[in-house]
Amino acid sequence: MRRGNVIFTFLFVLSLCLVNVVGLVLSVSQVNIYYKGNIVIDAGHGGIDGGVSDGNVKEADITLKIAYNLKDELEKDGYKVILTRHSKDALGEDKKSDMEERKKIINKVNPLITISVHINKFTSSNVRGVRVFYDDTNKYKTHGEIMQNTINSMINKKYINRVDLKAQGGDYFITKCSSTPSLIVECGFLSNENDKKLMLSNSYRIELSKAITTGVNNIFDNKA
Repeated sequence: MRRGNVIFTFLFVLSLCLVNVVGLVLSVSQVNIYYKGNIVIDAGHGGIDGGVSDGNVKEADITLKIAYNLKDELEKDGYKVILTRHSKDALGEDKKSDMEERKKIINKVNPLITISVHINKFTSSNVRGVRVFYDDTNKYKTHGEIMQNTINSMINKKYINRVDLKAQGGDYFITKCSSTPSLIVECGFLSNENDKKLMLSNSYRIELSKAITTGVNNIFDNKA
Protein backbone atom coordinates (compact mmCIF):
# COMPACT_ATOMS: atom_id res chain seq x y z
CA MET A 1 0.00 0.00 0.00
CA ARG A 2 1.33 3.42 -0.89
CA ARG A 3 2.30 5.79 1.87
CA GLY A 4 -0.34 8.33 0.81
CA ASN A 5 -3.04 5.70 1.01
CA VAL A 6 -1.86 4.61 4.47
CA ILE A 7 -2.01 8.18 5.74
CA PHE A 8 -5.44 8.71 4.20
CA THR A 9 -6.76 5.48 5.77
CA PHE A 10 -5.31 6.43 9.16
CA LEU A 11 -6.89 9.89 9.06
CA PHE A 12 -10.23 8.45 7.94
CA VAL A 13 -10.31 5.93 10.83
CA LEU A 14 -9.21 8.63 13.28
CA SER A 15 -12.01 10.92 12.10
CA LEU A 16 -14.57 8.15 12.62
CA CYS A 17 -13.28 7.59 16.16
CA LEU A 18 -13.50 11.29 16.94
CA VAL A 19 -17.07 11.45 15.63
CA ASN A 20 -18.05 8.53 17.85
CA VAL A 21 -16.37 10.04 20.91
CA VAL A 22 -18.00 13.42 20.35
CA GLY A 23 -21.38 11.75 19.85
CA LEU A 24 -20.94 9.81 23.08
CA VAL A 25 -19.97 12.92 25.02
CA LEU A 26 -22.95 14.83 23.66
CA SER A 27 -25.37 12.03 24.48
CA VAL A 28 -24.06 11.76 28.05
CA SER A 29 -24.19 15.52 28.40
CA GLN A 30 -27.79 15.59 27.18
CA VAL A 31 -28.77 12.89 29.67
CA ASN A 32 -27.17 14.80 32.53
CA ILE A 33 -28.91 18.05 31.54
CA TYR A 34 -32.28 16.32 31.28
CA TYR A 35 -32.07 14.33 34.53
CA LYS A 36 -33.12 16.51 37.47
CA GLY A 37 -33.05 14.00 40.33
CA ASN A 38 -35.08 11.38 42.19
CA ILE A 39 -38.56 11.97 43.57
CA VAL A 40 -40.63 9.55 45.66
CA ILE A 41 -44.39 9.47 45.10
CA ASP A 42 -46.25 7.88 47.99
CA ALA A 43 -49.82 6.78 47.22
CA GLY A 44 -51.55 6.91 50.58
CA HIS A 45 -53.16 3.80 52.14
CA GLY A 46 -53.77 0.50 50.33
CA GLY A 47 -54.79 -3.08 51.07
CA ILE A 48 -57.15 -3.41 54.01
CA ASP A 49 -56.52 0.27 54.78
CA GLY A 50 -58.67 1.94 52.17
CA GLY A 51 -58.50 5.38 53.79
CA VAL A 52 -61.57 7.60 53.66
CA SER A 53 -64.45 6.50 51.47
CA ASP A 54 -67.78 7.52 50.02
CA GLY A 55 -69.84 4.54 48.95
CA ASN A 56 -67.69 2.43 46.64
CA VAL A 57 -65.17 5.24 46.14
CA LYS A 58 -62.05 4.67 48.25
CA GLU A 59 -59.17 7.03 48.93
CA ALA A 60 -56.58 4.30 48.29
CA ASP A 61 -57.85 3.69 44.76
CA ILE A 62 -57.80 7.38 43.81
CA THR A 63 -54.39 8.09 45.33
CA LEU A 64 -52.85 5.26 43.31
CA LYS A 65 -54.31 6.67 40.08
CA ILE A 66 -53.05 10.16 40.93
CA ALA A 67 -49.62 8.72 41.79
CA TYR A 68 -49.31 7.21 38.31
CA ASN A 69 -50.56 10.43 36.67
CA LEU A 70 -48.00 12.38 38.68
CA LYS A 71 -45.25 9.90 37.83
CA ASP A 72 -45.90 10.47 34.12
CA GLU A 73 -45.76 14.26 34.44
CA LEU A 74 -42.63 14.32 36.58
CA GLU A 75 -40.81 11.93 34.26
CA LYS A 76 -41.69 14.09 31.27
CA ASP A 77 -40.04 16.95 33.14
CA GLY A 78 -36.77 15.11 33.75
CA TYR A 79 -37.20 13.49 37.16
CA LYS A 80 -36.74 9.84 38.02
CA VAL A 81 -39.79 8.73 40.00
CA ILE A 82 -39.97 5.95 42.57
CA LEU A 83 -43.39 4.82 43.76
CA THR A 84 -43.81 3.43 47.26
CA ARG A 85 -47.00 1.60 46.27
CA HIS A 86 -47.43 0.08 42.81
CA SER A 87 -50.73 -1.74 43.28
CA LYS A 88 -53.86 -1.82 45.44
CA ASP A 89 -51.96 -3.86 48.02
CA ALA A 90 -50.43 -2.38 51.16
CA LEU A 91 -46.70 -2.59 51.80
CA GLY A 92 -47.07 -4.39 55.14
CA GLU A 93 -49.36 -6.67 57.11
CA ASP A 94 -50.57 -3.83 59.33
CA LYS A 95 -50.47 -0.02 59.42
CA LYS A 96 -47.20 0.15 61.35
CA SER A 97 -45.28 -2.22 59.10
CA ASP A 98 -46.80 -0.54 56.03
CA MET A 99 -45.50 2.86 57.11
CA GLU A 100 -42.09 1.43 58.02
CA GLU A 101 -41.75 0.00 54.51
CA ARG A 102 -42.55 3.40 53.02
CA LYS A 103 -39.89 4.92 55.25
CA LYS A 104 -37.32 2.37 54.06
CA ILE A 105 -38.02 3.20 50.42
CA ILE A 106 -37.71 6.95 51.01
CA ASN A 107 -34.46 6.66 52.94
CA LYS A 108 -32.96 4.25 50.40
CA VAL A 109 -33.73 6.58 47.50
CA ASN A 110 -32.70 9.76 49.35
CA PRO A 111 -34.94 11.83 47.04
CA LEU A 112 -35.04 15.54 46.33
CA ILE A 113 -38.54 15.43 47.78
CA THR A 114 -41.33 13.00 48.66
CA ILE A 115 -44.91 13.78 47.66
CA SER A 116 -47.45 11.77 49.65
CA VAL A 117 -50.82 11.72 47.90
CA HIS A 118 -53.98 11.64 50.03
CA ILE A 119 -57.70 12.44 49.91
CA ASN A 120 -59.61 14.35 52.57
CA LYS A 121 -63.07 14.09 54.11
CA PHE A 122 -64.98 16.45 56.39
CA THR A 123 -68.31 16.61 58.23
CA SER A 124 -69.40 19.58 56.12
CA SER A 125 -69.91 18.82 52.44
CA ASN A 126 -69.16 22.46 51.58
CA VAL A 127 -65.44 22.18 52.38
CA ARG A 128 -63.30 21.48 49.32
CA GLY A 129 -60.02 22.18 47.58
CA VAL A 130 -56.45 20.86 47.36
CA ARG A 131 -54.39 21.43 50.50
CA VAL A 132 -50.73 20.90 51.33
CA PHE A 133 -49.28 19.77 54.66
CA TYR A 134 -45.70 19.86 55.92
CA ASP A 135 -43.96 18.72 59.12
CA ASP A 136 -44.77 20.48 62.39
CA THR A 137 -41.12 21.41 62.96
CA ASN A 138 -41.56 23.95 60.12
CA LYS A 139 -38.32 22.71 58.57
CA TYR A 140 -39.99 22.47 55.19
CA LYS A 141 -42.67 25.08 55.69
CA THR A 142 -41.38 27.09 52.72
CA HIS A 143 -41.64 24.00 50.51
CA GLY A 144 -45.24 23.57 51.59
CA GLU A 145 -46.11 27.21 51.01
CA ILE A 146 -44.59 27.23 47.52
CA MET A 147 -46.47 24.04 46.59
CA GLN A 148 -49.73 25.40 48.01
CA ASN A 149 -49.38 28.73 46.21
CA THR A 150 -48.72 26.92 42.94
CA ILE A 151 -51.75 24.67 43.38
CA ASN A 152 -53.87 27.65 44.39
CA SER A 153 -53.02 29.48 41.17
CA MET A 154 -53.33 26.47 38.87
CA ILE A 155 -56.12 24.40 40.46
CA ASN A 156 -58.00 25.98 43.37
CA LYS A 157 -58.51 29.27 41.56
CA LYS A 158 -60.01 27.52 38.55
CA TYR A 159 -62.22 25.01 40.31
CA ILE A 160 -63.29 26.66 43.58
CA ASN A 161 -62.43 30.31 42.91
CA ARG A 162 -60.06 30.49 45.89
CA VAL A 163 -56.38 31.34 46.13
CA ASP A 164 -56.23 31.86 49.89
CA LEU A 165 -55.88 28.24 51.04
CA LYS A 166 -52.85 27.91 53.31
CA ALA A 167 -50.33 25.11 53.70
CA GLN A 168 -50.45 23.68 57.21
CA GLY A 169 -47.96 21.99 59.52
CA GLY A 170 -48.75 18.81 61.39
CA ASP A 171 -47.36 15.77 63.15
CA TYR A 172 -47.34 13.30 60.26
CA PHE A 173 -45.11 10.23 60.08
CA ILE A 174 -44.44 10.52 56.35
CA THR A 175 -43.21 14.13 56.63
CA LYS A 176 -40.78 13.30 59.45
CA CYS A 177 -39.46 9.83 58.60
CA SER A 178 -36.54 11.13 56.55
CA SER A 179 -34.06 13.98 56.54
CA THR A 180 -35.17 14.82 52.99
CA PRO A 181 -38.16 17.12 52.28
CA SER A 182 -41.61 15.56 52.31
CA LEU A 183 -45.05 17.04 51.67
CA ILE A 184 -48.57 15.67 51.87
CA VAL A 185 -50.94 16.79 49.13
CA GLU A 186 -54.60 16.26 50.05
CA CYS A 187 -56.09 16.25 46.57
CA GLY A 188 -59.67 17.08 47.49
CA PHE A 189 -62.58 16.11 49.72
CA LEU A 190 -64.64 12.99 49.10
CA SER A 191 -67.31 14.60 51.26
CA ASN A 192 -67.75 17.24 48.55
CA GLU A 193 -69.54 15.98 45.45
CA ASN A 194 -67.75 18.34 43.07
CA ASP A 195 -64.32 17.42 44.39
CA LYS A 196 -65.18 13.73 44.14
CA LYS A 197 -66.25 14.05 40.51
CA LEU A 198 -63.05 15.88 39.69
CA MET A 199 -60.81 13.29 41.32
CA LEU A 200 -62.59 10.49 39.43
CA SER A 201 -61.77 12.28 36.17
CA ASN A 202 -58.49 11.30 34.51
CA SER A 203 -58.23 14.66 32.72
CA TYR A 204 -58.46 16.47 36.06
CA ARG A 205 -55.93 14.17 37.68
CA ILE A 206 -53.51 14.97 34.85
CA GLU A 207 -54.12 18.69 35.32
CA LEU A 208 -53.53 18.36 39.07
CA SER A 209 -50.37 16.35 38.41
CA LYS A 210 -49.06 19.10 36.14
CA ALA A 211 -49.69 21.62 38.92
CA ILE A 212 -47.81 19.49 41.47
CA THR A 213 -44.93 19.08 38.99
CA THR A 214 -44.82 22.85 38.54
CA GLY A 215 -44.85 23.17 42.33
CA VAL A 216 -41.82 20.87 42.60
CA ASN A 217 -39.97 22.94 40.00
CA ASN A 218 -40.90 26.16 41.80
CA ILE A 219 -39.58 24.78 45.08
CA PHE A 220 -36.15 24.04 43.66
CA ASP A 221 -36.03 27.09 41.39
CA ASN A 222 -36.55 29.15 44.54
CA LYS A 223 -33.98 26.96 46.35
CA ALA A 224 -36.41 26.52 49.25
